[in-house]
Amino acid sequence: MKKPMQLLQSLGQVDDTYITEAAAPRAQSLRRGWLRWGVPAACLALALAIGIPMLPVWLNRLPLSDGSRNVEVRYVNQVPAGSVSVQSLLEWLSEDELLTRWNPVLVRGTVRRIRNLEIRFGSTTAHRALAEIAVETVYRGAVEPGTVIRVLLPCPVGTGIWVEDTEIVAQMQSGMPGIFILIDYDDQAIWQQNNGTLKLSDIADFGLADGRRFAFLDTSDGLVFARHDYPSLAGATDLDAVERFLLESIGKH
Repeated sequence: MKKPMQLLQSLGQVDDTYITEAAAPRAQSLRRGWLRWGVPAACLALALAIGIPMLPVWLNRLPLSDGSRNVEVRYVNQVPAGSVSVQSLLEWLSEDELLTRWNPVLVRGTVRRIRNLEIRFGSTTAHRALAEIAVETVYRGAVEPGTVIRVLLPCPVGTGIWVEDTEIVAQMQSGMPGIFILIDYDDQAIWQQNNGTLKLSDIADFGLADGRRFAFLDTSDGLVFARHDYPSLAGATDLDAVERFLLESIGKH
């Protein structure tokens, strides 16, 4: 398209005699050029004009397998106030049970990125977050140090919206070191709601049983975790103390 356009622009500077002599063959050449390149270009322009407004939705949508039905998951930058469901009444678990229930994976690593999710089960919408964690140490589980894992968080992060029993995970930020007690999402891990089914392994490798008791975070204000649920760690001030506790605890099993 650039050469014909340059040709047409230059015609204004050419003597009329030369224009008359070249009119028939040049016009035929231009018509052929339009038929060859102009129609496809016009179709492309129309497609882009229609599709560009939809690109953010397409780019933000997470691909799902056939195991997920009647559900859509996408990344979002904002979470509407009042859209997060509040759940409470956590099952009481002892220190030992927190480390053994669901046969969890235990790792130490650094949060690389957190992105909020909107999960739509038909007319029902839920909001969560997906954290990418670079694993440094594996205490238990089939995870290789140096890999980056995706962890589904039970609440959105950084939105200013408070969700009950997620006060620890809600403090998670990119670049933050931590120790995590994770549920492995196998093929049987699914979330069903409103006639929709989400195969959790489609969007994450692991998850947290709740947002309070399964993460130990090294924040700018110091070590934060559910101290009430870990009486043996009441005086812990860093992740090394948590690591020693984990190694001693899992060594008993």
